[in-house]
Amino acid sequence: MRKLSNCKKATKEKSTRLIVAFLAFLMIVSTVVSMNVFTVAKAADDDISISSADTADSKAAEDDEPAELAEDITKSCEIDSSGFNNARYLTDTSIEKYASSSSDGATVTIKSDVPIGSLYIVFGKKAGEWIFSAGNIQKMCGKYGFLHEFVDVVELTGEHQTEITLTFPGKHTIAEITVFSGGKVPDNVERWEPPCEKADLLLLTAHSDDEHLFFAGILPYYAGELGYEVQVVCMSDHSYEYIRPHEMLEGLWVAGVRNYPVSGYFPDIYSESLTEAMSKFSAKGYSTDSFVEFVVQMLRRFRPKVVVSHDLKGEYGHGTHMLTAYALTEAVAVSADAEKYPDSAEEYGVWDVPKTYLHLYGEGKITMIWDKPLSAFGGKTAFAVSQDAFRCHKSQHWTWFYGWMYGSGNNKIKEASQIKKHSPMYFGLYRTTVGMDQNTDDGDFFENIKTYGEEKAEEEAAAREALARLESERAEREAAESESRRLESERAAAESESRRLESERAAAESESRRLESEQTEPDEGKSASGKQGVIIAITIPAATAIMYGAVAINTNAQNKKRKRFNKHKR
Repeated sequence: MRKLSNCKKATKEKSTRLIVAFLAFLMIVSTVVSMNVFTVAKAADDDISISSADTADSKAAEDDEPAELAEDITKSCEIDSSGFNNARYLTDTSIEKYASSSSDGATVTIKSDVPIGSLYIVFGKKAGEWIFSAGNIQKMCGKYGFLHEFVDVVELTGEHQTEITLTFPGKHTIAEITVFSGGKVPDNVERWEPPCEKADLLLLTAHSDDEHLFFAGILPYYAGELGYEVQVVCMSDHSYEYIRPHEMLEGLWVAGVRNYPVSGYFPDIYSESLTEAMSKFSAKGYSTDSFVEFVVQMLRRFRPKVVVSHDLKGEYGHGTHMLTAYALTEAVAVSADAEKYPDSAEEYGVWDVPKTYLHLYGEGKITMIWDKPLSAFGGKTAFAVSQDAFRCHKSQHWTWFYGWMYGSGNNKIKEASQIKKHSPMYFGLYRTTVGMDQNTDDGDFFENIKTYGEEKAEEEAAAREALARLESERAEREAAESESRRLESERAAAESESRRLESERAAAESESRRLESEQTEPDEGKSASGKQGVIIAITIPAATAIMYGAVAINTNAQNKKRKRFNKHKR
């Protein structure tokens, strides 16, 4: 039986060892499988990462590729118009002449087998609002009155179109309509932005070509190269000269300006002194104060950080140049005073211009270097770009300015530094609220000035920093609240433990009192117990003695009886 028990025990131990070995085997297999799965997953992740990187590289390569260029498809389009006189001028590829509509308005319908991506409309004279239609879509255009207006058809309607209608209510004059397929239009297609809300630099000129002559270099450098908000304001109204407003827009676009220029309402009057200019303009109904009022309005409207304008002596002695400079000096002195010219103060608020420069001014002199290559213009210098821009002003090429700007014969002018008389490189700081310039040999109009773009960037950086600080404070506050909750939880747990210990102590005290109560029962109870014990202690031994005595007597009697029996037997 013992052998059988030992055998059963050995069998049981052997089974246990087999089960443990089997479980260990399963654990090893599971680990190996997991490692293989991880390896496969990691390899898949690596493949995905590589694929993503390849995709990113491919996209970057695509981004580096030039955008598809739009084609001029005007000639292949079917263009019908109604309500225009001389409709042939709508698409004759020239802006020299224009088609005009009656007061009843006019329409132009354009159909094309090639999907239309955009339009470029050059109005002849003043532009107004008009209606673009494609299918069920109608859009009002011409909000800003741009004389040269670009219309992105895809952006306007959400897709390319094959048939569109342009409706021009009332009188309109149109010099040219060009139709493009989808893609990037040529660089010479002007895509104007509205005038600046706030200008970093305001260039105040007397006439529409002065910005490329006596201020050559300013626009290509600050607007084109640096991308500052640059607003050009021309005192003269050239609208009565059909071609000059078009030349102005073309020249500014070439120079890198993208915000539409603003023109004053003063006629172009030639004079040879400030007094003569004031007198001639006064005779036409334009007081000197009206010049100052207009300039104050421009300063308050555009709130420029820097203003640049003409020589107080009129460069070559032009009275309107002198009057423009004079009006500016008067305007910067009062533009921050709301009581002066209150109408513009109410409309735009007041403004104190930080820096005012005048061409060839004798104080606070600085020299502007316009002969450095600009990356925005493919390495051309600011002066060379201004030369390109002035080429757009063909109506003014008969003047002596042409030779002054380009030279002649073997004396070609290629650098601003070659111009000695009325040089576009020399300016003086007429007024400043931010201190004098220190770098005068290689000047910068924006020394001690932050542009609106820089201020915005700083504000955004400060806002991000403040947000990060608030996030950090929030995280710290949440951590503190979490720690407070943890401590509160520990305090509650400690209180609960204290109550448990108090309960156990109370129970121990109760038990102690119970035992003490049992030990202090009445003596009578104890005496009775004692008596019962004595009786028992006496009775039991006595009974035992009697029993043993009876047994002994009985035994003795039996022995005697046995002896008598044996004696009789013998």
